[in-house]
Amino acid sequence: MLIQSDLGRFIVFIIITVAEILLTIFLLFYGSENLKFFAVLLLFVQLFAVYKIYLYLLLYVNRIFRYYNLFA
Repeated sequence: MLIQSDLGRFIVFIIITVAEILLTIFLLFYGSENLKFFAVLLLFVQLFAVYKIYLYLLLYVNRIFRYYNLFA
């Protein structure tokens, strides 16, 4: 499956990130003791993914505001 648009890729990235965060929460609360370290590591990685989503949204919204001249 090839997604050609940037917005489509971004939506898939958000879905995957949310699914991984839910997996991490499940592993933290219901996983065995051996999986707790993996869950904390995965949560740390997901913080960077959420920050990337934030930066992309900030850039996208800024581009929309500039295009429609909404800052004036």
